[in-house]
Amino acid sequence: VYEEDGSDEITSVEHQHEASIISTLHVHVNEKLCMEAIAVKGKRRELERLARRLSAINKVKKAKLLVSLEV
Repeated sequence: VYEEDGSDEITSVEHQHEASIISTLHVHVNEKLCMEAIAVKGKRRELERLARRLSAINKVKKAKLLVSLEV
């Protein structure tokens, strides 16, 4: 969940990790907040790095990495 005016910085980080990102879902929560769900694949270390980078963006209010073991 992030403030809408933070989307440029989020997009920049996503482009730097495009090899790991499979898909994104963007939702307008209200006039000021957006939510984005990002489906990713790859090595856990890289995915944790992506999550940390997104969490560090000032306009990001909440970020969480959910990991599923490979089946």
